[in-house]
Amino acid sequence: MNDKSDLNNEAKIEAIVASVKELYGDKEKEFKKEGKVIEDLVRLLQEKLEGRYEIIKAIGIGGSAVIFKVKDRNLHNFYALKLPRPKAEKQILIDSIKNEMNILSTIKHENLISIYYADELDYTKNNGKYPYYIMDYIEDAQDLEKAIKTKIEEVNSSEELNSLLEWLANIIFGVAKATLCLHKNNIIHFDIKPKNILIKQETETDIPLLSDLGFAKFIKSEDRNTNVGFTLFYAHRKLRAEYQHGSSKNKISKEMKYNDFEMIFDIFALGKSILELLSIIYSKFSRISRFIYHFAYLHLMACRMLDGENMTLSQYEKNCKDFPDICFFFEEWRGLNAFDFEKLKYNNIEEVIIDLRKLIFPNALIRNIPELDVHFPSRIQNSLNKSAPFSQRMKFIVDHPIFLRLKNIPQLTLVNTVYPTANHNRFEHSLGAFEKCCDYVLALYKDPYNPLFRQLINEEKIKAVLLASLLHDLGQYPFAHTIEELYKVLNHENFTQEFLDSNIKGDIEKTLKMIIKEFWGISIELIKNILIPQNKEDLIFGLLHSIIDSPIDVDKIDYLIRDSINCNLPYGLSIDTDRIIRNLTVIIDKSGNKTRFYIGLYEKAQTAAESLIFARYMLYQSLYWHHTVRSYKSMIKTAIKSLDISKVDISESTFIEELKIQIMNNINIDENKVLDLIQENANDFGFSLIEMVKKRKYFKRIFTIHDKPTTSSGQKTFLEKYTHVLLKDEKKFKEELEKIIKKRFNQQYDTISISKLDKKTITLSEKRKDNLVEKFEKNNALICDYLEPSYGAKDEIKIRLVILPKTLSENDSRINNRISEVYNNIHYNLMNICTKGRVFCTPKIRNLLFRILNYDIILECISEAINNIA
Repeated sequence: MNDKSDLNNEAKIEAIVASVKELYGDKEKEFKKEGKVIEDLVRLLQEKLEGRYEIIKAIGIGGSAVIFKVKDRNLHNFYALKLPRPKAEKQILIDSIKNEMNILSTIKHENLISIYYADELDYTKNNGKYPYYIMDYIEDAQDLEKAIKTKIEEVNSSEELNSLLEWLANIIFGVAKATLCLHKNNIIHFDIKPKNILIKQETETDIPLLSDLGFAKFIKSEDRNTNVGFTLFYAHRKLRAEYQHGSSKNKISKEMKYNDFEMIFDIFALGKSILELLSIIYSKFSRISRFIYHFAYLHLMACRMLDGENMTLSQYEKNCKDFPDICFFFEEWRGLNAFDFEKLKYNNIEEVIIDLRKLIFPNALIRNIPELDVHFPSRIQNSLNKSAPFSQRMKFIVDHPIFLRLKNIPQLTLVNTVYPTANHNRFEHSLGAFEKCCDYVLALYKDPYNPLFRQLINEEKIKAVLLASLLHDLGQYPFAHTIEELYKVLNHENFTQEFLDSNIKGDIEKTLKMIIKEFWGISIELIKNILIPQNKEDLIFGLLHSIIDSPIDVDKIDYLIRDSINCNLPYGLSIDTDRIIRNLTVIIDKSGNKTRFYIGLYEKAQTAAESLIFARYMLYQSLYWHHTVRSYKSMIKTAIKSLDISKVDISESTFIEELKIQIMNNINIDENKVLDLIQENANDFGFSLIEMVKKRKYFKRIFTIHDKPTTSSGQKTFLEKYTHVLLKDEKKFKEELEKIIKKRFNQQYDTISISKLDKKTITLSEKRKDNLVEKFEKNNALICDYLEPSYGAKDEIKIRLVILPKTLSENDSRINNRISEVYNNIHYNLMNICTKGRVFCTPKIRNLLFRILNYDIILECISEAINNIA
């Protein structure tokens, strides 16, 4: 009986050794060196495991170990047993297995191999100890590289390719979670690569298992050296320095200080692994793969995982020669290079996981930010045919007294003199801008071709840009745009920043800052940085700022439409807002030797975007710069310039301080309060101007200077000359013009025949003449107005258009954007046309002035004054 049992045992050992030899394949010399020792070790294992485990056969071999399939005799489950190979450098391999055993015995994770039993064999023939351990067995195990190659062969359509990429995203998600588990336990893997990621096939889904932790190390705050190992191709630059080749060309070992360990090494290796897998896919599906969203998303992620060490094209070509057996993929993304990725790189594996969650669970954003939920039950109707979500935390802000003050601030101050129905306010506009911002964010997040916004903008920054749109006009006050033309310190944007920090509390006894922190979970500094970016080179804040301020921002979209509706003008209603929103994307602008991100459009929305340009032009012509509107603004500016500095307690600086106090402390500030403050501090002429404004009596236009193209010789246009002298010395020019006009008036008046006028008419005319001359002598007859062109964006951002990627051919390079021709060639000319110079006069003398002086004479007077002052 015992003899028969021994024969059976020998036969099993022979079969197991034969299975090992089969795995060595054509490496016969290696098997001759190692085979006998492996046979002895198998015998020792049989004895050691007898009664508990049965060795079935060898199922895998790597550079450091042989893997055997074993069966639990009690539970009848299958497991895998890992044993180091008896190579010349066996001590390194033994240490590696011991290290792996040590690490895997301390942590458990669904995406890491689990250890169930560990021990070591005493091999007396060479005084060696061989550690081994029993772990998960994976039926028909494939590493990730083999798995992706197998799956590619089954792909026959773009839909199936998309499914493959979705599968790959889930696999990478699992690997990233396993890496996070290691990092939380202060462990670096050091050798993440596709061949060390095993795919466990389950009924519903495949589960990735990060394996081969032989090179893994605990992070320690120690200055001493230790031996680390890695695979050269996936190694960070800091690891590549001063290395020695291991048992194979790519197996590397080196001495390294514990203090120099960085978790970015694993992130870098994972990024290189993703690029390798994408290259395998691209090699078969180059025509369609780069335009599939998941492919673009994973490619961008991989580039951001490389710690700003992305290869240039020349480095890429060299690496292809150095590693001919490995698939390469480009480490630049749509023009973004190492310099850009230094700013966009991942800092930890948690950030990688967050971005993978966005890809795999795209609707989670709406659950976390209810303001983006189009089906949110509580809503507010603030725009024509459109309602917006109205959450409780938003209501806390809208009901705060600082925000409620916007109900007293007209959107179009005093314009109701010309358009009686223009009675809407900044409160309505702010809600409208918020509503549009919600639409913009959703459209950019769901951009089907460009993953930049979804990947770069996290939940915190999305909430911040929504609040920035809601609060962007918080510092507005009556006549703000007119006053800030004179005093930059009174810019409404500065007051917005101050109000965000204000200690004023609302009904729930909280400041705005407290509400935003407690209920929105973000810092007020984020909002302030979006409204006024502190670093012009910051790509992410530049992108978010462009949603608030750019040629197609949410602010303009709302006010152009809202102002048109409230003024009964058709122009803003011509803007195809829905088409603009559906085609929003992120522009990568590489012009000017620097990179910028801002919002742009796919070409499908070109006409819609350009309709906004024309609507804006027509509203500037007919509404914003209407001559009556410009008249009262010029009167107010003139009154402010007339501050009576002769009074002991009044000066320009004290007026500014008084207005600041009114704006910041008077929640009920309105037009009349600002006008009263100006009037109190003005001289007699300024006082009378404000009194006229209060009574809605405005100076009348007597001359308009239109823009004309610059002459071929480069000489200044008449408008440019006029503007130049006003900027040089407006007061002096006005006095000179009044003197010249008075002189010409007297000359012309004396030449008029009065033979047909009766005595009463002559008497009236003389009185009016005396009144006119008196006005001119006191230098309060005229007001000169000029405008700087308003091009619609402070940072010279243009409307840029991108071709839909799905329309591009395989070798098409037109993925780069272009500037809208209408914006570049027509928009600036249109806004220059809006820019006019105007001369206004007091209404009491206008009719008489026009009876005596015609257009040509007034033109001559202006020309003479310009020449005298220039």
